[in-house]
Amino acid sequence: MNYSSNVIAEFLAKLTGVEWTFVSLREEVAGNASQKLLALRPKLVELINNAKSISGEMGGKGVKSISLWMEDGKVLRIALDEGGVIVVKHEFKADSEVARAISTLLSPKVIKCSNCGLDLKLAYNRCTSCLSILPFITDMCPFCGLDLAVKKCPSCNVSVYSDGSRVPLLFKKSYARFRRIEV
Repeated sequence: MNYSSNVIAEFLAKLTGVEWTFVSLREEVAGNASQKLLALRPKLVELINNAKSISGEMGGKGVKSISLWMEDGKVLRIALDEGGVIVVKHEFKADSEVARAISTLLSPKVIKCSNCGLDLKLAYNRCTSCLSILPFITDMCPFCGLDLAVKKCPSCNVSVYSDGSRVPLLFKKSYARFRRIEV
């Protein structure tokens, strides 16, 4: 599924630790830093292409995105997709989850709740420990380290894994009879 620039920009902007976003895909431009970076778009594409060239010379298989660590302690994540550019300025701790969210949003793989069919690529999950807003696909909170592998679907409230598959029901022996519990 191809998402519009607006949908991707709005999704990334709501994540904890994200300062601003810029998304320019298929001639659409969106994000809260659009005017700032619109003029820099050709240079950003050139930067990614140079990184791809260097990776190829080093025997790598290519570059999907790069991170630039800024002097203010923030990270600038730059991703390229079929001529489009996604740039996100965010906290260092959130870098791996921002990169994973961008990669997931751009991939053709479908991630839906196995119970209700909700598109989980665009769903959020709130960490129960530090209350950070994270992509649903996150398995561990980058801010506090809480295990988030099992969570409730935002639509049907069924326990699912990050890939949308349902958590199996376990049987627990209690007082000489079995009762079903959900983990």
